[in-house]
Amino acid sequence: MRRDHTTSRLRILGLALLALFVLGALMAGMASAEEGVLPPSNFTIKGGKQTLGNLAEEEIACGEVTGSGKFLTEKETDQHATGTLDFSNCAFAGFSFNTLGDASGVVLTKVLYLVCLTEPKTLLFGLLILFLENPVHIEVPSLKELLLTKGYVIGTLVQAGELEGTAFLVSFNETDKAKGKCTINGTEFKSTYEEAFDTKADIDAFRKGEATVTFAEKLKFMDT
Repeated sequence: MRRDHTTSRLRILGLALLALFVLGALMAGMASAEEGVLPPSNFTIKGGKQTLGNLAEEEIACGEVTGSGKFLTEKETDQHATGTLDFSNCAFAGFSFNTLGDASGVVLTKVLYLVCLTEPKTLLFGLLILFLENPVHIEVPSLKELLLTKGYVIGTLVQAGELEGTAFLVSFNETDKAKGKCTINGTEFKSTYEEAFDTKADIDAFRKGEATVTFAEKLKFMDT
């Protein structure tokens, strides 16, 4: 993939690379990816209130989300980003919760990022975020409960087309009837996010909120 200092092409990740993310295949599997993912530019993420609901009509909420992504390599066949996605001011039913060992109200996670098409016909791009720790262990100290979340979520850029710039707003607006989805090499994938208290079965969970993704270099979202 040709690079310059002002514009970078963004291409869709191959099915083999998605399988790597979801199933934990060997790093060598990345070489079979037919297409790229993210432009070679590191990025940050920042957003306001984020909520997570489920089929049991339970809801947890965090006041703010921040994150960052960094490329593992600049090789064309290995272009994907690893980073963090952290939440603060988090509560469930009025009780603060946090990832195990972290400060009250704080959820810290390590993730993998990739970009895909959420609507190929209109060139509407999206961001798929896979949590590297599956499940993520979240404690609610006041209730003496352990909440487990796992899978990946998919957000959608609020504007369609071949966008160019450094900052892009991503919306997560899932419901039980409209999970986040994206298309990779003609195959559709839906958000697999689930949650459960430690002694209960997993149930579908749905994320809502917005966040701005800001890249260190100017880029252009393009389907090639």
